Amino acid sequence: MVITLQRFGGVAGILRPPSVLDTGRCTPARCAELESLAHQSGFFELPAEILPDSATPDSFQYELSVKDGAKAHSVTTTESAAPETLRALLHAVREALREGSAM
Repeated sequence: MVITLQRFGGVAGILRPPSVLDTGRCTPARCAELESLAHQSGFFELPAEILPDSATPDSFQYELSVKDGAKAHSVTTTESAAPETLRALLHAVREALREGSAM
């Protein structure tokens, strides 16, 4: 599974390059966690956008893309609008990226 995360928005509106995470390069425990969270969130069935009803100035938005074999899907969301299961996946991906599991 390959997971791409891009964060944009915030006070300065800075757009950084996306971070790419290949679960094949993670520890077996981290790989299992990420794949489980992706499946628990029903990621491939989520709408392409899950955004709040009203804009929140200076908030971050995240575009999370997951490719698993022939399946690929992307979701744009915010922390506050994301369902709890998707939020858990976002947190786990960011943690894995901080640990240096990126490609």
